[in-house]
Amino acid sequence: MIPAVLLMGYFIGTPSGTGGYILIALLLGIMVFPIMMTHHHLVLVASWNAAFTLGFLPGLPKVWYLVAAFSLGMTMLARIVYRQSLVTYRPLSFAMLFLAAVAILTGFLRGGLGMKALGSEMYGGKAFAYIIIAVMGYFALSSVRIPKQRALLCVALFFFMTLTLTLSNVIYWMGPKFWFLYLFVPVDYAIGQAQADFLSTEVRRYGGVGFALMGVYFYMMIRYGIRGIFDITRPWRIVTLILIVAGSMYGGFRSTVILYLLIFIFQFWFEGLLRTKYLWLSLAALVISASLLYPFARELPVSFQRSLSFMPGLKIDLAARADADASIEWRLKIWSVLWPQVGDYLLLGKGFVYDSSDVYLAEESTKRGFMQSEDFAIITGDYHSGPLSIAIPLGIWGVIAFILINALGLRMLYLQFKNGDPDLYLFNQGMLALFSARIIYFWFFFGAVASDLATFAGILGLSMAINGSPRTKPWVAEEEELEVESSVESESEQPILPRPSSIPASRWVLDKGTLKEPVKDI
Repeated sequence: MIPAVLLMGYFIGTPSGTGGYILIALLLGIMVFPIMMTHHHLVLVASWNAAFTLGFLPGLPKVWYLVAAFSLGMTMLARIVYRQSLVTYRPLSFAMLFLAAVAILTGFLRGGLGMKALGSEMYGGKAFAYIIIAVMGYFALSSVRIPKQRALLCVALFFFMTLTLTLSNVIYWMGPKFWFLYLFVPVDYAIGQAQADFLSTEVRRYGGVGFALMGVYFYMMIRYGIRGIFDITRPWRIVTLILIVAGSMYGGFRSTVILYLLIFIFQFWFEGLLRTKYLWLSLAALVISASLLYPFARELPVSFQRSLSFMPGLKIDLAARADADASIEWRLKIWSVLWPQVGDYLLLGKGFVYDSSDVYLAEESTKRGFMQSEDFAIITGDYHSGPLSIAIPLGIWGVIAFILINALGLRMLYLQFKNGDPDLYLFNQGMLALFSARIIYFWFFFGAVASDLATFAGILGLSMAINGSPRTKPWVAEEEELEVESSVESESEQPILPRPSSIPASRWVLDKGTLKEPVKDI
């Protein structure tokens, strides 16, 4: 271990380009290998939503891709030794494998799975890799059971690691001397800053900040629920939620606000709050917010105004309005061209790959004004539409596979919400609301199957790891299950606990507390 540390210190002090960074990564891998052997699943949970990348490797893979492959390998070895199945919930597992098989088969029939980063003359092969890695990650995440005592820690790590996305904006702000750090953090989220500086756009967008705070919003909904957030005895919760929503608007994405609203609506529904005081509290908060927003919208930062530009009758800055309208018009042009093509790829999808010469010609034509930017997006497969991102590249078979994942995932989460461990009731409720909102968001607002599959797989995999396989019967404590199984009187009725919904959701916790003696707070 000491020689490895000395070598790594030498290479860090005297970097020698990409080769030096690769050697540093190898030495670091040797050092952390013993930790990975025993804690690979926890590292996978923590890295799933983290921003870290390995920019010195071909294709700029995210760290969690390699962690998922390692974790799956370790889990498979353990399952082979103990003769246990890797499949935890067969219907959903088969749906995942079906989608991966459709992607691979379509790729081979449409010219291969070539990746420019690996020396191929074709672009787009990374989309196939993303789908396969997401499926691998689902099996790696769902196949290892997380003890209930560590559930809260894993949920916090899973969602709070989105905060690392802010590093993209911070590194850009620190200046060119620190831009080498983009080897380890994606530069994509700083594009809005660069455009404001070099293209003189009036809308400065901090994409990393906007997406980073989404994880905190998800965590608060899952951890406390709407009842817990509106608890007047703990005012810091509602204040924190307001700050999170406001901070997310620095990203300038309308989709962020829409997703927040969808999650809130589903969470409200599953908590059964339609006929409670919380409905009137929510309506009052909406009226007060609107009364403050509409008169003073122009005083907000331009990125805030762009995030809210979908609201009817809202008077905002002309630059923000023009930028938002141009984005909508751009998407409508793409969709008007692509929807008639869906029938051409119904039985055999187009695939994700495209020739590098087509990209070069499209770039040059766009520079000279012979092509529009939407034409270039069509060539590269940047459709900005969930349904089109499946139907054209993967055909009807990909659509069927993804619908199965959505439907079976909903069924699994609903069964865990209805029949799961009461100590995990609020967690299961929040995950069901999050997954439901994600489905609506993907199909009707924005989506890309190659990148979004990891989001769906992460939600389902984490829920499976914490709950285990879904139950079709009401929950019974494990010790009571053993007693029932060993009892000679097999016809006797199993004890059923009271309905969890009869207890205020704000009094539920993930890792401790019971029906009879709920804890006050954590």
